[in-house]
Amino acid sequence: MFGKVRVIAWREYVGAVRTRGFLIGLILMPVLIGSGLMVQYFSRRIVDLTPRRVAVLDRTPEQQLLPLLLRSNERRNTTLFDASGKQIRPTFDFEPIDPTQDLSRTRLEVSDRIRKGDLVAFLEIGPKVLDPDPGYTPPSTVDPEAKHTDPFDLIEQTQDPDTLMYYSTSRPTFVELKQFIQQSLQPRVVAARLKQSETTLDEVMRLFGTLLVPRGLAWQDSNGHVVFEPRHNELVTVLLPVILTTLMLVVVLIGASPLTTNIIEEKTATDRGSTFG
Repeated sequence: MFGKVRVIAWREYVGAVRTRGFLIGLILMPVLIGSGLMVQYFSRRIVDLTPRRVAVLDRTPEQQLLPLLLRSNERRNTTLFDASGKQIRPTFDFEPIDPTQDLSRTRLEVSDRIRKGDLVAFLEIGPKVLDPDPGYTPPSTVDPEAKHTDPFDLIEQTQDPDTLMYYSTSRPTFVELKQFIQQSLQPRVVAARLKQSETTLDEVMRLFGTLLVPRGLAWQDSNGHVVFEPRHNELVTVLLPVILTTLMLVVVLIGASPLTTNIIEEKTATDRGSTFG
């Protein structure tokens, strides 16, 4: 019985290998993969150089962090060119927002500007970022041991919101801007906090924790209250297009070979029929 199965399997394998569709697929596969790699290589320098406009609401006393962010941005703008003088990365344009304006209205207006494409992101710096209250206790309803699918939920529930920096955007996959803000401001914030604390290892680790918390854009509900959209899952936002593209490629590669084989066989049979007819 096993010998018959082996003979049939071998016959089917040889028949499939000798078909024109298999040979064409065997040749086209490395060609397609190589073409994709070449396109990726030659298009690596194709970058959208449109300036990224960011609204900044610094609520710290006398807006202490805004000048630091602007100076860091000026230094960054000198590194955006290659050896030939060609710009290779987009510039950031930070627009200060008056902190004396109504906070809810400011959040709503800036969020609308992001939706319209006038701004890329909105950075809100809490008033106590540099001077957190050591006696702050989270609400009694918070359970630090509870499991959270969103890691930022626990941060918002256990830390004073006025000690955080909130980052809102409609383009969560553009991480360069968020990383620049974090790298520019966090050392200054940590240094200010260390001056007023009796430093321990646990305290240092807490001070170096996440300060920049993503937040959805603001909108006005039916009661006239300014609320925020649910936070984007950045991991899903980044991985989902990659997974879908990979699945589409697999489907095309799997379905192309049998389809090509059927077309060739049908064409061959038609040609034979017309010849003998």
